[in-house]
Amino acid sequence: MSAQPDAYTEALDRALLHTHAWLASLPSRPIGPRVDADTLAALSAGPLPPSPCAHTPTP
Repeated sequence: MSAQPDAYTEALDRALLHTHAWLASLPSRPIGPRVDADTLAALSAGPLPPSPCAHTPTP
C-alpha cells in the first residue's frame, strides 16, 4: 500500500462515479416488499414455536 496521497485518486474517482450511478438508480429499484405478510405466512413451513427449541442438526 502506498503512502503517496495521489496513489489512489484514479480508483477513488472511479468508485465515486459508480456510487453516483448506483444512487441515481435507486428510484427505479423495487425496495418494498413484493408480497404481503399473509402470503409469506402461507409460504412458510408453519407457525413458529412459542419459545426457543433445541437445535436439530441437519444431515
